[in-house]
Amino acid sequence: MGIYLTISEDMKTAMKAKDSKTLEVLRMMKSKIMTVDARGEISDEEVLKILSTYEKNLKDALKLSEDNNRVEAAEELKSELEVVSRYLPKKLTKEETIKLVKEVIAEVGATSKKETGKVMGGVMKKGLPVDSQLVKEIVESLLN
Repeated sequence: MGIYLTISEDMKTAMKAKDSKTLEVLRMMKSKIMTVDARGEISDEEVLKILSTYEKNLKDALKLSEDNNRVEAAEELKSELEVVSRYLPKKLTKEETIKLVKEVIAEVGATSKKETGKVMGGVMKKGLPVDSQLVKEIVESLLN
């Protein structure tokens, strides 16, 4: 069963359980998918791209809420992120990401912060599920 169908089935389950918070997030996810393809006939790869973008937007909004001491909004965004992340592949841990970044730095021969883009590109080309913000932080800490 594809991700889109899983989301649809989970919507039914949330309705039966009267879980309005989860249902609201699932509806938003389905809506975002349907803006790309109204029939929902979309590959899992495309669905993952859409959901990854949604996750990134939620993380940005969460950071803004936390920076502005909007605790209630931040809590709501965290719960929304929790639902969205169920449908995305698990990202590499911090330790795994550090190891990957070190490998790419060795591959491209990067020695300074000026080569951050080259390292970032090398990491992303690997196609592994990484948090790009974490990768950037690690690259900048390893390259002086």
